[in-house]
Amino acid sequence: MLNILELYYVPISGKGIYKIKIETLLKCPNKEEANKQSKLVTKLSSQTAVITSSENSIFYSNYKAMSILGINILNKSSKNAVRYLNTSSSYIEIIKILFRILLKRLLHLIVISMILSL
Repeated sequence: MLNILELYYVPISGKGIYKIKIETLLKCPNKEEANKQSKLVTKLSSQTAVITSSENSIFYSNYKAMSILGINILNKSSKNAVRYLNTSSSYIEIIKILFRILLKRLLHLIVISMILSL
C-alpha cells in the first residue's frame, strides 16, 4: 500500500509551491483539470528549480539569497519558512545533495506510475 497522499510541486516559471492529491491527479483527464484541482501551499520570494522533502518538511532554494529554506507542510502559516544556509560554497554542495535526492525521488515516482499503469 502506497503512503503518498499528495504531490507537492513547483512550476518551472512560477513562484509558488502547489499540491494536488495523487488520487485526484490520476483521475484528471487533462492538464487543465489538474491545474484547477491544484492548491497553492506557499508563495516564494523567487523562483526555485528544485524541491525535496523529508517527513513533513519541504526544502527549496532561494537563489537570490544563496540559501536553502524549509517549511513544515503541516503548519498552516505561510510565514513558517526557515533559512538553513547562506554561504556560497556550502550552498553549491547542498544543491548537489538536493539534486541527488530529487533524482532518487523522481525515479521512485516513475516506478510507482509504471506499477499503477499495469
